[in-house]
Amino acid sequence: MATVTITTHNIKHGLVLGKFYPPHVGHQYLIAFANAYVDELTVVVEAMPEEQIPASLRIEWLQSLFGGVKFLLLEEYNPQDPGETSQFWQIWQNSLMRLLPQAPDVVFASERYGEPLADCLGAVFVPVDPSRQLNPISATQIRENPYLNWQYLPEPVKNYYRKQVCICGPESTGKSTLSEWLAQEIDSRYPGSDSFVPEYARTFLEHHHAELTTEDLVTIAKGQAASEQILKSRAGPLQIIDTGVIASKVWSEFLFNCSTSTLDVLFQQAQYDLYLLCYPDVPWVKDAMRYLPEQGQAFFDRIQCLLMSDERKQVVVIRGNWQQRQEMALKALLKLVLNH
Repeated sequence: MATVTITTHNIKHGLVLGKFYPPHVGHQYLIAFANAYVDELTVVVEAMPEEQIPASLRIEWLQSLFGGVKFLLLEEYNPQDPGETSQFWQIWQNSLMRLLPQAPDVVFASERYGEPLADCLGAVFVPVDPSRQLNPISATQIRENPYLNWQYLPEPVKNYYRKQVCICGPESTGKSTLSEWLAQEIDSRYPGSDSFVPEYARTFLEHHHAELTTEDLVTIAKGQAASEQILKSRAGPLQIIDTGVIASKVWSEFLFNCSTSTLDVLFQQAQYDLYLLCYPDVPWVKDAMRYLPEQGQAFFDRIQCLLMSDERKQVVVIRGNWQQRQEMALKALLKLVLNH
């Protein structure tokens, strides 16, 4: 293998090659290291036909983390193991030189392929944390279960894997209490996260003393959707949503015997990953913001009908005493993210 000596005049252009499937903090360190080392850095992201996360999306994530780095998509399929063909490195050399605007001076990698890749490109090889001492993680581990390796994900990747859970149901069925408890359970497992999204209707009604109108319910639904979107990046792997936008649609039907097109659209746009639907089998508790003490079952039936009419929606009915509800809800969350 040829030896290339690095000097101060030939470290201008660097190359990092990878699938980044998905990007993790080890990749982030690799690119940051390379970017600090050279004047210009090009990162080539390899696309494979069987990948579930498009390479274009992976590039979008990486660009959001490294605005000054050039990212190129390698769509040409190349052999993945030198044992496949004696022309392995020649194929890769030709493929990369067709893609790159110029030959790199330095190749950075954490994998063993880095040195022969640099050699075939006539570049210097600089290893970056090959022992995984700084970042003990691999993309394979992330793909196997991102939620067990959450701390190794950059924020754009977290947002991709983050799931939204809506706790809904009739009045006085413990939705808010259960939502807060579940959020605390999630946050205790993922320190620094804030996974709870409160019911916006309560915020609105505390400052609105006139009789409710359909326009008010649209305002509530929009406020709920906005709050969920803004707070999503603060959550752990699960965002726990108290009530959700479905409540405004059903309230409009019960109070005004109709639903507006805006409420219908907002309901369809709220594609939660899981609904926990609370059954009205607990004692009614009077509250100034509760209106329908005699229609809990009808309210439940309507929500269930709406959710079950869409086979894409995953719904778990939560019933029983408080402890039973906790256990059922937590089991549903673990199944969602950990496949338990």
